[in-house]
Amino acid sequence: MSIKYAHTNIVAKDWRRLSDFYVKVFDCKPVYPERDLSGKWIDNVSIKGIHLTLPGYEPGPTLEIFQYIQESPKRHPSNINQQGFGHIAFLVDTLNKF
Repeated sequence: MSIKYAHTNIVAKDWRRLSDFYVKVFDCKPVYPERDLSGKWIDNVSIKGIHLTLPGYEPGPTLEIFQYIQESPKRHPSNINQQGFGHIAFLVDTLNKF
């Protein structure tokens, strides 16, 4: 089975500002296109952001910087858009072995 580290996610209050910081200070490079995600799988929220390559690790893994934009108030609060560390992602060739 093949396992590969893919990215680390950070949730930001302002994804453009945080990604600009990583580009200017650490010489990270944007991986286009910018993300603009929404749909039935995530009600009343859109996700905006970008992946950045880390110096010395091109073309990846990447730093994924996202901002969750709530389009209408939810009845139940969620921690999905809490600022800070979001998740670490791995790519696998099959989930059946887990």
